[in-house]
Amino acid sequence: MQMVSSRGARGNGLVDPIALEDGLAAEDTHAVLWENGKIHDIGTLGGSFSIAISINNRGQVVGFAQNAVEDPFSLLYSTVGITNGTQSRGFLYEKGHMRDLGTLGGPDAQAFCLNEHGEAAGISYVNSTPNPVTGLPTAEPFLWTKERGMIDLGSFGGVWGGACPLNNRGQVLGTSSLAADPAACFNAGEIPPQTCHPFLWDNGKLSDLTTETNGGDLLTANALNDAGEIVGSAAFPGRPFSDAYVWRKGVARYLGAVQDDCFSEAAAINSRDQIVGLSASCTSNVLRTFLWENGSIVDLNALSSPNSLQLIDADSINDRGEIAGVGVPPGCSDFSDAVCGHAYLLIPVCADGTEGCADAPLHPAVVAKSRAASDAAPKKMTAEELGLLKARIAQMRARFAARNRRFGFSPRR
Repeated sequence: MQMVSSRGARGNGLVDPIALEDGLAAEDTHAVLWENGKIHDIGTLGGSFSIAISINNRGQVVGFAQNAVEDPFSLLYSTVGITNGTQSRGFLYEKGHMRDLGTLGGPDAQAFCLNEHGEAAGISYVNSTPNPVTGLPTAEPFLWTKERGMIDLGSFGGVWGGACPLNNRGQVLGTSSLAADPAACFNAGEIPPQTCHPFLWDNGKLSDLTTETNGGDLLTANALNDAGEIVGSAAFPGRPFSDAYVWRKGVARYLGAVQDDCFSEAAAINSRDQIVGLSASCTSNVLRTFLWENGSIVDLNALSSPNSLQLIDADSINDRGEIAGVGVPPGCSDFSDAVCGHAYLLIPVCADGTEGCADAPLHPAVVAKSRAASDAAPKKMTAEELGLLKARIAQMRARFAARNRRFGFSPRR
């Protein structure tokens, strides 16, 4: 029987006792594994909270869970002002057992990403002494392997950094603060400032992608494939905001724009060098997703069959060319997932109507339409419209920051 698995978390109907002591009504949440039509509670490390974040094709799961050891600097609770929490630890779950991955020397760690070899990446305190900038112990990114345990990936001189994602070669992406602004990467869910730099860790070498890249100034690094190619958003000369790029061997390549859009960000890349992401128009209240391959960028709304959703975000693409993301129904002006976002899955279709043609060529007419500027004369944006556009771009970048777990994580209260 083929095993079909997923991961996540669900409430168990009980109140979190730690949150309750601080006057917050928060439900206990436990990590779960969905397998062969059934949901399994995979438990905690002795505390009241756990969450599963990544799963691989071997059925291994990583995330983080609370134990019962009191910790005033809990990565889970201290970020929302609770000082009577317990330790947060990254875990690897397999074959019915939850394994504590340990720390880099401090009391807490959280695991965010997992590859097919069972290696994990995340964030860990390096000691138990709060630094004067964040009021918490210094946190650095880690890579965990079965053979070597938890490896400190280093920093750029700041006091906060985390790692995610990683590929099957053990290369790791993450972010680290600079010494000039040591807490720059601290606030989860906010736009990282220019002093929070993305990095690539490869076989013991930590490279600053902002300062060591030619072609564009990298602002984010969201995904990498097994060839070591990276995608995200970068500032390019002559462009008003930032745009999607693909990074290869130290050079960032500008991926273009869908019609007259002025902002884009790449979210994911597969082994076929197919790239997906989102873009925003400067002339209308429009968000849309894109697919880039073989030098061409297209609006996924033009490729998908007619439906009631406007596709505004693409989160992932696998080697079969299947794309997952978020869409909104017509008339929705709030693009947050919680308000009117709907998950979608796009499956490539061959010319004969069968599924699975990831390498099917893009139709020239669709490519031409996606590349062409709007027929309407460019609209000069008012100060208010420009402010709204900047706010929307900020919201999108914040979603990327939260989704990629660059920082410590706390549950919504």
